Amino acid sequence: LHSVFGMQITKGNYDAGLSIASMAGDYRLATTILGTLGRLGFPVREREYEALFDSLLVRGSWETAFKVLGNMRKTGYGRTPRTLRTLTRALAKDHKGDKDRQRVIGQVYEILVETSAAMPEVLDTTTLNALVAASALTQDYRAVTEQLETWFTKHSVRRNIDTYTGVLDAFIQGEDNKAAAVRVLAMMLDVDGIGPTKEIYELMIHLSLRSFNYEDAFVYLESMRAQKLVPGWRTYAAIVKRCAHVRDPRAAVALDEMRRLGYAVTPSLETLSAFGSGYDGKTADADADTDADADADGGRLFRFDPPEKSKNKDEDMDKLDSLLMKDILGADAFKT
Repeated sequence: LHSVFGMQITKGNYDAGLSIASMAGDYRLATTILGTLGRLGFPVREREYEALFDSLLVRGSWETAFKVLGNMRKTGYGRTPRTLRTLTRALAKDHKGDKDRQRVIGQVYEILVETSAAMPEVLDTTTLNALVAASALTQDYRAVTEQLETWFTKHSVRRNIDTYTGVLDAFIQGEDNKAAAVRVLAMMLDVDGIGPTKEIYELMIHLSLRSFNYEDAFVYLESMRAQKLVPGWRTYAAIVKRCAHVRDPRAAVALDEMRRLGYAVTPSLETLSAFGSGYDGKTADADADTDADADADGGRLFRFDPPEKSKNKDEDMDKLDSLLMKDILGADAFKT
């Protein structure tokens, strides 16, 4: 830019170049920019080194990437989960339907172990967390469980809350994974003695809502309440939609709780709730006056019997699917 157009190159230009290099796997460009920044007197910080690390990961140069990570950690950089996110993404690339991912992950683990012989800084909880999270994205639950049990123990590395959050978050992207998630949660609670966080509870709620029998979602929700943890908007919206699909009256109650918490209630959620439970917008308000004592502990969602099956299930599902698509695409998409 300077030689051709006479433009003054700023630090922002170099940062943009590093971003391109990291996404394209162009480690030569990243190295050149880092060298130029040093010569010009600009401070080279963690973000800049991460661009070089990311470019090597995208390229699949695992050994060199781990050596860069080791040098970063010698200066105090690269110890947070943010630095290792690209490692997870690179290993999980095309993970859907790719049966070879576990073999690649195993090879990268061996390279990590070999590199740690000379640079022990590279093998810690954060790095193993990134590998296991990538493994979990393959939805190979048996392999993930084995890795959780052996990799950390073999290297005397402690699992932490991020270990389990990463695995459960990956499980949400698969199917038929509730049983595996429960086993992972049991390991967290019983083996490592780690208490669940708000994020862990919400992940388990979302996983449970995807099951045919989703009552465990309300068990986790009740546990959150006992610890005075408030579910987020996304969790409440998922409860409303799941309950509405089977005409569970708890859809209306969840919607009412969203209002009391000050969460935004979209028109589609309103319609889903009314359709799923026959809720007229007044029932919950009337109940609030008569059931104030019962609601003091926030336990409204647990006072209902299991819902009856819909007599017109196919017709109901068609209407609900239309409502959900309208929520996703916007009402304008359905105008004629």
